[in-house]
Amino acid sequence: MTLHPRVDAITLPSFGRLAPIHIKRDDLIHPVVSGNKLFKLTEHIRRFKQDNYAALVTFGGAFSNHLHATAYYCCENQIPCHLIIRGEASAASNPTLLDCQRWGAQLHFISRHDYRQKEAAPAVQTIIKSLEKPYVVPEGGGGPIGALGARAIMDQVQGFDHIVVASGTGTTAAGIIAAAQNGRVHAMPVLKGASWMKQEIDVLLRELPRLGQADWKVHTEFHFGGYGKVSEDLLRFIDVVQDEAGLELDGIYTAKAFYGLKQLIATGEIAENESVLFIHTGGLQGNRGLGGVGDPNG
Repeated sequence: MTLHPRVDAITLPSFGRLAPIHIKRDDLIHPVVSGNKLFKLTEHIRRFKQDNYAALVTFGGAFSNHLHATAYYCCENQIPCHLIIRGEASAASNPTLLDCQRWGAQLHFISRHDYRQKEAAPAVQTIIKSLEKPYVVPEGGGGPIGALGARAIMDQVQGFDHIVVASGTGTTAAGIIAAAQNGRVHAMPVLKGASWMKQEIDVLLRELPRLGQADWKVHTEFHFGGYGKVSEDLLRFIDVVQDEAGLELDGIYTAKAFYGLKQLIATGEIAENESVLFIHTGGLQGNRGLGGVGDPNG
C-alpha cells in the first residue's frame, strides 16, 4: 500500500481557469482504507502495536468513513475491533455497518446523550472495562495523535501556493498546516456553524511541531445546509466535475470542498497564476448514505 499514489493535473472549463488544478489522489491509496482516514489512523496504530494493546475501540455515526476504514484495517491486521456507534441498533443493516460486521468488528450502540459524553459515559465505560487492555481512538481518529499522522499527507507535495481540503473536525487540516512548507491552506468545513473550527485547529497546532511557514484560513460558507445535507445544485456540480475531469467526489466531504475551491477561483482569492493543490480525502463509500445521514468525523 503506497501512501502517495499520484497527483493529477486537471482543467475544468466550468471553473473558468486555464491553469490546471492539481489533485492529490489519496482516494486511490486503497479501495477501503483511503484518504485522510488512513493517515489519521497511522500514528494510533503505531502506538497500539508499540505498547502491545489487545483491542481497539473507537467512535462514530452509523455511516462513518472512519469506522468503515478502522474495521477493515483491524480485520486485515487481526486486531479485535469495537465500534461505539451513536444511535439505534436498527442502523446495523446499513451498507457501512454491514461491511464492518463482515470484517469482524463488534458494534455497540449507545444513546445520543451517552455518545456526547464519550469515554465519560457509564455505558461507554462498561464496554471499555469489559475488554483486555483496550486502546481508545477518539471519534474520527481526531486529536493531536491523528493530526500528527495527517502531517504525512504533505510528504511529497510541497511548493503549492494554495492547498484545499475538506474538514470535519479540523484534525486533517491541522496536520497539513503543520507540515506545509509554504503557501496557504484552506480548510473547508462541511458542517453548518463551524466557526469553532478555527479555535480547534489553533489548539491542535500548539501541540504539533510546525515544519514550515504556511498560513491558513477556515471557510465556513460551503456546508450546503449542514453535515450530511446535499442539494440538487451540489449533485449537479458532482456530475459536472465527473463529466469534465473524470473525478469522482463524495457529497458529504470532497464535493463541498471542491465547490468552495471553485468559488475562491471565481472571486479571485486564488489567482490564475497561482498553483493549487486539492487533497482528495477519499470517503467515497459515504455516497451510499446520501440523504442526510453520516458522521462529521468520518
